[in-house]
Amino acid sequence: MKKLILTTICTALIVNLSAQTTQGISHQAVIRNNENQPVVNSTIGIRITIIQGAVDGETVYVETHTPQSNENGLITFEIGNGAVVSGKFSTIKWTHGPFFLKTEADPAGGSNYTISGTTQLLSVPYAYHASMITLTGVDGAKYGLGVDRDGNLFTYLLEESPCPSISDADGNTYLTAWINEQCWMAENLKTTKYRDGTAIAYPGTSNTSWENNTSGAYAWYNNEISNKDLYGALYNWYAITNAKGLCPTGWRIPSNEDWDALKNFIPGVDHEKGNKLKSCRQVNSPLGGDCDTDIHPRWNEHGTHYGTDEYGFSGLPGGRRTSNGAYQEIGSFGWWRTSTEISGNNYGKWLGSASGSLGHQPNIPKNYGMSVRCLKE
Repeated sequence: MKKLILTTICTALIVNLSAQTTQGISHQAVIRNNENQPVVNSTIGIRITIIQGAVDGETVYVETHTPQSNENGLITFEIGNGAVVSGKFSTIKWTHGPFFLKTEADPAGGSNYTISGTTQLLSVPYAYHASMITLTGVDGAKYGLGVDRDGNLFTYLLEESPCPSISDADGNTYLTAWINEQCWMAENLKTTKYRDGTAIAYPGTSNTSWENNTSGAYAWYNNEISNKDLYGALYNWYAITNAKGLCPTGWRIPSNEDWDALKNFIPGVDHEKGNKLKSCRQVNSPLGGDCDTDIHPRWNEHGTHYGTDEYGFSGLPGGRRTSNGAYQEIGSFGWWRTSTEISGNNYGKWLGSASGSLGHQPNIPKNYGMSVRCLKE
């Protein structure tokens, strides 16, 4: 059991935490293994510690739980109604904060707590301030914690990625994400050189040069270099297929099949999978905190769809450059090239602010400029 939890790279624990009365906080979680399947009919050991003043401040309350997962992998318990180790939940003076919540877990169901994280409770117990943070376990594992405006807390446990560091011919370094036993770049490529150091053509404001390029070209959205570090570059087909190599050594352009495998790995219905790959940065994101922003890079506002970035992919809406050189859809769509050719054109993949899907688009013209993510060979 412990191995299953700790080797889960993507979402291993998704939590809804909602304030009830001062006598308890409802807590639910779904445990998944490294094949993304629920861990069913198993006992999980939990220890909850509430700390006052600072992360290393005074412990005011400690309790333990041993919830049993059901046939769907769901565990349910209530903070404030566990086996009390010390303190009294009902007498905590919530106005005398700050308070911090330390959560520890033993996937084997005992008291050998190998997963640990501490976060500040910014407004408790009736409503939680919207925030999103990264926590580090005692074994070095990491997980993210977020609270939306409805008082729902969600957590996803992450192990340190086994993906190596990566840099391109320009010396740019990139974050990576380990998903479905593969290493993906977690940022859009922004190199201006091929793997061997040869410069890639940059037509700039010349729409004619862009349209007629058949040797490989890139663009910054709206010809503004400030978009380089925000959304990366937009590459035409000829750049991604150039024999000099666009991706760093040991990495390649993912095929349409690679993208489909990524999509199929994500649990749930298709029209929600894309949201799990999007960066959480969005105008009026219900997740709040750093996710709720109008500063680029970010997604445009939408009442239903918002990114939760549960796999560290951090998909962003870098838009595209069309055949005639026009720029479109920054903030609304992220478009990514694949290495798959179809009927003289190219398969593309997309995420949209008004959609929860990871979509595909056949017959993308080869002289369109689109974002690129590299995949480790």
